[in-house]
Amino acid sequence: MATTGRYVLKGRKGLFYFQDGVDAQGRTSHEGTQLLGYDSAGLPQGTFGSSSAPITKTATGNLFNFYQTNSVTSGDVRNVYSKLTLTGATGVSGEAGRFYTLASGKPTAMHGIHATAEISGGTGVAGMAAGLRGTVASATGLTLNAGTYAPLRLDSSLKSALNAAAASWIYMEDLESSKIGLFFNGAVVDTSSMYVASGTSAGSAGDTTKCNAQKVLTCRVNGALVYIPVFTQNS
Repeated sequence: MATTGRYVLKGRKGLFYFQDGVDAQGRTSHEGTQLLGYDSAGLPQGTFGSSSAPITKTATGNLFNFYQTNSVTSGDVRNVYSKLTLTGATGVSGEAGRFYTLASGKPTAMHGIHATAEISGGTGVAGMAAGLRGTVASATGLTLNAGTYAPLRLDSSLKSALNAAAASWIYMEDLESSKIGLFFNGAVVDTSSMYVASGTSAGSAGDTTKCNAQKVLTCRVNGALVYIPVFTQNS
């Protein structure tokens, strides 16, 4: 359909986007999509395109833009806040946000999410600056008897032939002249089971006739505990 006009109308049931056009037979067409409105139960909902009829663009740029300058000196500030509360039983899953980038051609690069924390002036931050932050939390007084918990989860769902030499679970590039000197920084870690003194029995990380490491990092691979040797000196 050749598009001849686009406009947004406000009605009793919400906000609607319309696209006028002319089809191959020369007939005028009016296609409408509800942007912000209410579902059949009277609850608010919003839709911008659909999987079968997405919003199409042929130029570079952003579909949505949010710009804010804020001079507040205490508290938290965000451009977008999304909270999902799940009250269903086992069998329910969900996310407060889902982002999906799909490539059907051969783009130069693609990412599901690109997050940046940039220092644009001054002398830095008083606390922490992180490009991406994840938190797993629970309420006080609970006993968590089941499940797996992690602030960060990484999944691979590659179903195609893969050049394994170019694939890894983590990829890093130190792009500018100022380099990051630590591989990772564990500011507060568990010293009762995760970061502990190495064992000294035969075959252990602290075996004085073999590795002779001072500490180990405890991990689990394919369900079995394994230990990465750590040396507390390197002189």
